Amino acid sequence: MAHDESPLSQIISGKVPIYRIKSFKELLSNFSNLEMTTQSHAMLSSTTLQHLLSVTNDRTMAVRLSFWLHHRLCEELVTVVGETDRGRELIKTVVKFSGFIQECLPVCEAFLFRYLCTWNGSDYLPYISKLIGKLRLLPF
Repeated sequence: MAHDESPLSQIISGKVPIYRIKSFKELLSNFSNLEMTTQSHAMLSSTTLQHLLSVTNDRTMAVRLSFWLHHRLCEELVTVVGETDRGRELIKTVVKFSGFIQECLPVCEAFLFRYLCTWNGSDYLPYISKLIGKLRLLPF
């Protein structure tokens, strides 16, 4: 093996686990051979996965993320009274990802429309305000 070969080129099966990707260059060179993670929260937390999620046409990844995210937002922000550290970390991650893709995810829009009806106006205020700013203009 040549010294300039990436350790990822050693993978025999042809599929590269996403956790082995360490740089954007590796992501691009292995784009068509990626084996995606089953952990949805990893998609929002990893810069590499954020890049991949923003350019891929894989609908299963988007559906899986949407299902998980809707469940977690409802669990952490709707069913729990008041702010919590877990809720704050989740909404902060969502805001960061929304800033990265420059729009609010459709699942977050649906969640916000529901959440704002019962929101007390102070819980998670800076994060909710940033998400509202990312909402698409919809004809009413």
